[in-house]
Amino acid sequence: ASLNPMFEPGQRVVVAPYVPCLHCTSCRRGHYSLCDRLFEAFPEPGGFTEMLRVPSRIVEQGVLTVPDHLDDATASLTEPLACCLHGLEAIHVQAGESLLIIGDGPMGLLQAMLGKQLGAAPIILSGMAPHRLDFARQIADVVVNSRTDDLGAAVNEATGGGVDKIVVSVASEEAVHGAMPFLRKGGAINLFAGMPQDAAVTVSSSRIHYDELTVLGTFGFWPVHFRRALELLSSKDFLCPGFVTTTVTLDNMREALEAAGRYEGIKAVMLRDPAP
Repeated sequence: ASLNPMFEPGQRVVVAPYVPCLHCTSCRRGHYSLCDRLFEAFPEPGGFTEMLRVPSRIVEQGVLTVPDHLDDATASLTEPLACCLHGLEAIHVQAGESLLIIGDGPMGLLQAMLGKQLGAAPIILSGMAPHRLDFARQIADVVVNSRTDDLGAAVNEATGGGVDKIVVSVASEEAVHGAMPFLRKGGAINLFAGMPQDAAVTVSSSRIHYDELTVLGTFGFWPVHFRRALELLSSKDFLCPGFVTTTVTLDNMREALEAAGRYEGIKAVMLRDPAP
């Protein structure tokens, strides 16, 4: 196949794993992450490989040139940050609103950085890994170790009675149930983390009605989020130093995945030529 005229050999790009068809009912309604044909086109054979075939649909909507000043490791965060953009946009996080993030994993920390970019305040982040909580102190106004600290007391002290927006970034029904009492009247909560198929969450229908709460979830991202994520990462002061804790090659990817499973570090990135 001939090279797409939009790109030249040697250009660095980020590649979206999927893009909407733009023609189905969901796409026509503007709900691009719910596209009926979202996964019909995808980079082949998949991740963790040296070469990819990228379908034309993705080339047209989801392949972006990486600015010269942006390093490969940071550019690789475009997709997860795009998901976070979609998640915070869905609950309309705005400047001056309080934001509680449940989870100190890479996604929760990216959401905290994004919340700060949007002007949310105070930002409260709850997690369990001490080294990640230490990192979070660069961003959040209040950092809570959920193993040892009283989250409710911290929320009340920081907000005077409840938060405007909550993002649950751990796949835990208990985390959802535990976060709901902290939601202020008129607030919104996003069940961001993917839950098991049989997971069930009980929410007070009375509170939803009388307190006018919004309870929703988001999946993935839209092309506009992918583009905006790369723009944010290209700015000098968005990503906090130390977020990417290790870079690895394809040869030692297994060890990196096992370390991630043990919650070591924050974010590992696979590069062809990793930093020493």
